[in-house]
Amino acid sequence: MVATAGSARANDVTLWACHGPDGQALGSGSIEGIGNGTMGATATEVDGGCAAVGGTIAGSVGGSDPQGGAHAGVTVQVPPGLSLTGVALQRTTTNVPADPSSGQSYVVKTAAGDLGDAGAGSAFSAPVAPGTPDQLLSIAVACGAAINQHCSGDPAGFSLSSMALTVADDSAPAAAYGGLHSPAAGTLHIDVPARDEGLGLRDATLTVDGQQLAQASYGGANCAPLAGGSGTDLALAEDCPHNGTTQLPLDTTGLADGTHSITITVSDAAGNSFNVLDNGTFEVLNHVDLGSNSQQLTIGTGANGGPGGGGTGTGTTPGTTSTLVGGANVSPCASPQLSAELSQKPLRRVKGVPEIAKGQRYRYTGRLTCVVNGKRVSAPANTIIAVENQVGKKKPLVKTGTTLRNAGRFTIILAYPSSRTIIFKYTGPTSSASVKVKVKVVKPKAKKSGKKTTKKK
Repeated sequence: MVATAGSARANDVTLWACHGPDGQALGSGSIEGIGNGTMGATATEVDGGCAAVGGTIAGSVGGSDPQGGAHAGVTVQVPPGLSLTGVALQRTTTNVPADPSSGQSYVVKTAAGDLGDAGAGSAFSAPVAPGTPDQLLSIAVACGAAINQHCSGDPAGFSLSSMALTVADDSAPAAAYGGLHSPAAGTLHIDVPARDEGLGLRDATLTVDGQQLAQASYGGANCAPLAGGSGTDLALAEDCPHNGTTQLPLDTTGLADGTHSITITVSDAAGNSFNVLDNGTFEVLNHVDLGSNSQQLTIGTGANGGPGGGGTGTGTTPGTTSTLVGGANVSPCASPQLSAELSQKPLRRVKGVPEIAKGQRYRYTGRLTCVVNGKRVSAPANTIIAVENQVGKKKPLVKTGTTLRNAGRFTIILAYPSSRTIIFKYTGPTSSASVKVKVKVVKPKAKKSGKKTTKKK
């Protein structure tokens, strides 16, 4: 079952380049230098650049007499699917003239226009108008005079140590799930494939009855928040996967047998989340009550005891030996009708006989009804259903059994090493009913590798 996510406003996310909020080196993989060195304009790494703590990227128009058209700087590309809303830089500027007539400038800009001018200092921040079509951000110094003319004064320059881009990611992920069985026993491995249009996938979590029992990451360390930040701070160059699958282990052995509530949630790197399964229900069945291999039982309605057979119980008439159900009037299960079937999909069916995998567990379900006071009703809970196995033409042997739940229903999980006929059987004091289910047990074929071989001539 695939579900499509809805939108939900998340907190803004800060993407760091060159160095992080704690000054940690992040490398220059997300930063591209620009410039025309033929006119003396340069953008170079200093003291190890972004790959070293304390390193910088320096840009200068170049020469003591800057020529028109000379420029130097760096650019960064905002990842697609995100909206750039703000910029913050740690940098210093040199020889930035206060007089615009000098022709030299230091600007921070996007395709929508300049975000700031040559103001001197060590920090710069500015909001970005939403909806900028081309989210390519550039920081540069330039000589704005015409070609073959010169800018007055010493060349302008900058030294950049970090940049922080604030982006908005309003898109929640979409996801699906598989591998959840009901009734469930042992440990289930639930696959959660997902995709995200924004920053990428972070993790999936699983809760049962409101308690988180499992969590699994999609991107691991590549998508981990940076130390020293506030809110959500990520490295611009890191890659949270936009498509992926993770697996959630669900250990049911610590859960009580019965019905439980389950929620599976997928979250992206911005904190947007989507409930793939929201308060769904499943049944746990780890402790099957096999009961006894044989027993006679009488059932009915009313409050007085009566004659019967098969032991003693409450609500009996003095001098009688009867097994009573809830103090009911002793009445044989008249005209018992029993149904039983394989309730999981087999590997295949051949001439109506299901083929099942050798040694794997399969679920069988059924129901018992009786006629009481002229009406067909469900047999009461705890009534014994025996399970016999007949291999070939040998005599059937009682191997196990189960008890009825409410509404006369039963569920039992079986695994077999060889083909056989399974006989589900109810035995009462005066009548009985049985159902035979044939199964063919096969060894699953190994999956082909898909590799082709070429014969040499």
